[in-house]
Amino acid sequence: MFAKVIAEKTVKGEEVTWKLKAFQNILPEKELPREYLTEEPNFRPSRDNKNGIVFRLSSKHLSAPFWGCYYTGEVLNDCQFSEMLTWMRRSGERLAKINKKLKEQPKTEIVEFEI
Repeated sequence: MFAKVIAEKTVKGEEVTWKLKAFQNILPEKELPREYLTEEPNFRPSRDNKNGIVFRLSSKHLSAPFWGCYYTGEVLNDCQFSEMLTWMRRSGERLAKINKKLKEQPKTEIVEFEI
């Protein structure tokens, strides 16, 4: 399943803006692996508004992780919109790698038998 962003593009002269209309297929925090949530980059639904997403990013230029939010109804310029999509893709690729690694790990369980 892929996350989806629905946006309305407006072009006025040379200025391009994007109005965020909806975020779809964003997994809730409880369904995301711990490894994904404890490191950057990642994104998940915002807690204060079900119509938004929260990003956690890191950079060699930052001393601490950066948190960012995007909400439906928000208008972004072309650069901001492109940056949001880039980080969503990077986060999604990272999540896919983590899920693949978790799927490949052997699963063990303790089973009791009464005799």
